[in-house]
Amino acid sequence: MHGSNRWAGWTDLLPDRQWKQYAEVLERVNTLRIPFALGGTLALATHTGRWRPTKDMDIYVLPRNRDQMIKLLDDLNLRDIQNEHPYDPRFLYRATNGDGIIEIIWEMQNQRAVVDAAWLRRAERIEAGGLCLCVTAPEEFTWIKAYVVSRSRCDWPDIFNLIHYCGHGMDWKHLLDRLGDDVFLLSGILSVLAWLSPHVLHDLPPWVLRQLGVSPPTTDVPLGMLRWRARLLNREDWFWPVSHDGILPDGQSTAGVRKLC
Repeated sequence: MHGSNRWAGWTDLLPDRQWKQYAEVLERVNTLRIPFALGGTLALATHTGRWRPTKDMDIYVLPRNRDQMIKLLDDLNLRDIQNEHPYDPRFLYRATNGDGIIEIIWEMQNQRAVVDAAWLRRAERIEAGGLCLCVTAPEEFTWIKAYVVSRSRCDWPDIFNLIHYCGHGMDWKHLLDRLGDDVFLLSGILSVLAWLSPHVLHDLPPWVLRQLGVSPPTTDVPLGMLRWRARLLNREDWFWPVSHDGILPDGQSTAGVRKLC
């Protein structure tokens, strides 16, 4: 699918109490053999080798397993946070013991995506923190985040970073099938990415650009100009390809990943 170069060192960057809670939940999920795939920041870190602090762990499960997952969290004395931080229980469940939030998700709130068997079957397996874990594949990651564009939040920056690091190995046909009539969202994403990081599009299959109506950009753009463009969109250090020096937070290179389990 995307090769075995996946980074699992993010477990060492989580606060000890937070990882302890996450690990306890994941161990129980594995013991009960509940199919799942991690998403959010943990999936992005796995695929890109880049880390940013997070206060929650997203776990995608099949709709039929949601009650089992809720009971699992209840058995571990994690409390529902609906009263403090209201959410829509038709699509997800959130609980915590105070050391980070566990978010169980079985459907997107815009009702464009439901976790299905293919989602979990395509998840990539890694060994992290002594556990064998499943991580949402880049295609499903892109699919669900393409719709998150609002006044208060936009997930396209995550997609830009993801495609930069592993777009050359993605199953683009599968992603286009997932998006269906909404492929124009991907056209917009790749058009912006062509401006931010032009050479990335030259690594993608030419048929993808043709089908989406995206013209291959010129790659003769100085790094300083690319950094300036990234800062036009957000002055924070957010677009890793032009903002970082290629070294992971723990000093490893992106080649120093653990093998799949």
